[in-house]
Amino acid sequence: MQTQLPAPPTQCPPFGMMMQYITGYWVSQAVYTLTKLGVPEALKNGPADAESLAQTLTVNVDFLYRLLRATSAMGLLEAHDNGQFSLSSLGQLLRANVPNSMQAIVLMMGEEHLTAWNRLLDGVQTGQTPFEMEFGTHCFDYFEKNQRAGEIFNAAMTSFVENEVSQIAAAFDFGQFEQLVDVGGGHGRLVASILKQNPQLTGVVFDLPHVVNGAAAIFEQEGVANRAKAEGGDFFQAVPANADGYIMSHIIHDWSDNKSLEILKNIHKVMRPNGKLLLAETVILPGPNAINSTLMDLNMLVMTPGGRERTRTEYEALLSQAGFSLVNITPVSPMVSIIEAVPAAL
Repeated sequence: MQTQLPAPPTQCPPFGMMMQYITGYWVSQAVYTLTKLGVPEALKNGPADAESLAQTLTVNVDFLYRLLRATSAMGLLEAHDNGQFSLSSLGQLLRANVPNSMQAIVLMMGEEHLTAWNRLLDGVQTGQTPFEMEFGTHCFDYFEKNQRAGEIFNAAMTSFVENEVSQIAAAFDFGQFEQLVDVGGGHGRLVASILKQNPQLTGVVFDLPHVVNGAAAIFEQEGVANRAKAEGGDFFQAVPANADGYIMSHIIHDWSDNKSLEILKNIHKVMRPNGKLLLAETVILPGPNAINSTLMDLNMLVMTPGGRERTRTEYEALLSQAGFSLVNITPVSPMVSIIEAVPAAL
């Protein structure tokens, strides 16, 4: 789970800054409601007024108009003098099947995420995971067993990956590898992007069988099907062996130290002696710019069974316990860095 959060409103006076923090959910719920109602899809062919949209969507016209007015002030819609509304360039991201679509992210954040976040107080008081307190199981089991929610979750994760795959592929010299295994790589979007830029490289995407089923189409689409394959399995049990490069993107932050060590040790056990492990993760840095990473850490607290964001020192300790040495951290974006590790010398 990964996202880019807004910077703090440091230019506001204290009262205004505090009000922005207090009422942040007003904004997110307006975006969610607009998307869930289907307004962005209803406007894909051009402007419409509140009355016609209300008829199409079978909603209350007055309430809809007020939602349209507010979200146009937020920059998601454009309000025209004739009373019609159209999608702005920003609002286009709320549609499905468009480049860089964020529709699934909006729906995911506005449903199970929001409900679980309402239990943050209970979680801090008890030390129990808020999501599990609310839904009776941890999030990965929930999304696997609830088809609709699982489809939205997987689509949202794909959106996150698509937003950063090109950045990760360009930020590191993947040409040094012969074979790269993306552990927990979903539909294979990241490994496909890396293979496109490194024609000598072969790749494997490894994830749960029902997840990697979507990889073949992406490999064909990206023109790397002759150099890439998908393997299904459980990274807590074993991972594909004998590669010289292993990468995980936003996987370790989903798990506690103990569960993370299971994954890391499984990689260490089967990788080539000269191999490298790459973790694309958020690294918590000291100072005032930590708001994004520390809020993401709270999201992991709320949603996952022990997941957390970590500092460099914490990654060094975790990797050391798994038999690795951290050799470098390459910043990719404010929320993503590539953590490079090699098998520790005996």
